[in-house]
Amino acid sequence: MFFYTDTGPKSDFNPALVKSLNPNTQYIKHLENLFYLKFIELKSDKFFEKAQATKEIKICNKKLKYWERKITNQDLIDDKIKQLKTQWNY
Repeated sequence: MFFYTDTGPKSDFNPALVKSLNPNTQYIKHLENLFYLKFIELKSDKFFEKAQATKEIKICNKKLKYWERKITNQDLIDDKIKQLKTQWNY
């Protein structure tokens, strides 16, 4: 799992490439990430991990809101959400 860091090296991310990404898979990817971060936030014994997960949940929610506006196949998303909620016990 990759953790975002304010002090780490910057990536070579190119915002112009966002348009070429599939919004359905991006939404699902970030939703899976959100469930994982919430799991860490609730279950981790390490303070640093919990604090980092809390920061990343805010970022993840922003990304989810962005991709949610661009979804092209709501049925696929609904099925995957159902699967993920079962998998993560939500």
